[in-house]
Amino acid sequence: GHGELELGETFTSAVADENVELRDLTLISGENQGIPEDAAAIILYVPQTDITDEELEMLKTYLNNGGNILLMTYFQFCTADSVPNIAALAEHMGLTATADVVLEGDNTKYYQTPSIILPTLSEQGMGANLPSTNIYTYMANAHPIANTQSNENVTAVPLMTTSDAAYLSAELEKEDKETASFTLAWEATLNEGGKLIWFSSPYLFTE
Repeated sequence: GHGELELGETFTSAVADENVELRDLTLISGENQGIPEDAAAIILYVPQTDITDEELEMLKTYLNNGGNILLMTYFQFCTADSVPNIAALAEHMGLTATADVVLEGDNTKYYQTPSIILPTLSEQGMGANLPSTNIYTYMANAHPIANTQSNENVTAVPLMTTSDAAYLSAELEKEDKETASFTLAWEATLNEGGKLIWFSSPYLFTE
């Protein structure tokens, strides 16, 4: 109910092959209001309008009680200016976003155009399973995500990073661009609770 995108057939088929059933979930309307007790995880796939205060509290409680959330965002809908409650959910896990597109300055780290990044995959957390797949991972039109370290009860692991030569689209026209390494995906785990995995591009999960 927040303008989310539809998950593609390739992704949903892969999930089904792992014996996971996907169901649509509306948190504050209908007969089955709230989060089902048997929900192994909740996917928030690029919500383009904000969640309500009530939904925010439901999701935070779900995380605090050991739940798992997979969040995918687009640079236009990722900050406190555009979606304050979604930003507050991320901040609860010590993470924050910047509403800008990351461009890769190392031509060996992108495909065709600097906005289609071939990120370096972490070997920590969930990322420990990724490098061994030998599958190219593309992050298109991704935005930066930073660890604020604002929650001392959270352990955050970067899953996907750029080279040190990356820059923001705001720097595009400048001769002396401000370059840095940006993190495009994080895994944040509460010490005695749940987990938020956040990817800053929806295209990772499309055909």
